[in-house]
Amino acid sequence: MALRAAVAVMVVLHHLPVQLERLGYVGHWGSLFASRVDIFFVISGFLIWVSTNGRRQTASEFLYRRLARIVPLYWLMTALVVAVMLVTPSCVQSGRFDPSHILASLMFVPWSNPVAGYPAPVIIPGWTLNYEMFFYVLFALCLPLQSRARLLTVTAIFGLLALSRPFASGLGVVADVYTSSILLEFSLGMAVGAAYSSGRRLTSSQSVVLGSLGLAALVLAPEAATNPLPRLLAYGVPASLLLAGLVSYERDHALPVVSPALKVLGDATYAIFLTHGMVLSLLGQFWRSSGIAGLPGSTPAFVIVAVFYSIAVGIAVNRGIEAPITSRLLGHRRRGPAATGPIAAAIFVR
Repeated sequence: MALRAAVAVMVVLHHLPVQLERLGYVGHWGSLFASRVDIFFVISGFLIWVSTNGRRQTASEFLYRRLARIVPLYWLMTALVVAVMLVTPSCVQSGRFDPSHILASLMFVPWSNPVAGYPAPVIIPGWTLNYEMFFYVLFALCLPLQSRARLLTVTAIFGLLALSRPFASGLGVVADVYTSSILLEFSLGMAVGAAYSSGRRLTSSQSVVLGSLGLAALVLAPEAATNPLPRLLAYGVPASLLLAGLVSYERDHALPVVSPALKVLGDATYAIFLTHGMVLSLLGQFWRSSGIAGLPGSTPAFVIVAVFYSIAVGIAVNRGIEAPITSRLLGHRRRGPAATGPIAAAIFVR
């Protein structure tokens, strides 16, 4: 649960520089926050693997559960942003009303954002969900296969897509997005899940070393824009090492009881992910228009206030909207992955 809470805060911190630049801040911002996507994807691959391994589940059942968790809140938040675009367009700094772009966003189809100029939906961080949905569909199609064949098939398809990237130039946004090697981060997570499910064990020392190496590599990695390594190697592999070390250590050690506050924060991760951009934008506009931006110490104060309100709004949305909808759609079915320990269950991101 602590890891899930940490990733929720990382998401907010990663997007703070956009508003800080508008406030006049030009200093350095840590590259660790940039790896939050890679951690998400590796964790997603791991959890999808362990939650389906050894279970009889049809493709339609699998997809229904995934869609029930992701789609309702995403559509509601997208509709909210579109409504603001129509009523007060100036409040939406990262987009404008474009029916084709809006429809593509709702359908999880990569589309060039009319303002940002790169493939991103109405809720810009939602570009990661386009990859998630692609992974879910492919995994669902491979569910009838035996475990080993499923892992190899999904990985082979992602690998072939990545290898075809040089030939995808000029074929459009969809081809450009789905030939990214970042897709292989799901396979890394699946591989960690396969090793975990097989019962293979590391010693405590090996687990600590593995996790520490992954964390150190993420902390010390150069910014994505200047990193000479592909993102898969720079962030994906370290994220998988971190996850492997954590779940391996967790298997043989009872960890401290997680505080209720961390549990609440962890449960709200997806809501924070979808709402924090709106919160940061509104706070940034208020900070500048009110004159606070010109006061001494206004920048660090903005960071504190922005993180607090991003988390607070996310928690409110989770408890008031997301949780009730998900509960109704999934009934009383057990949430989260089965047959995993506290860390594995706690890092259920979406």
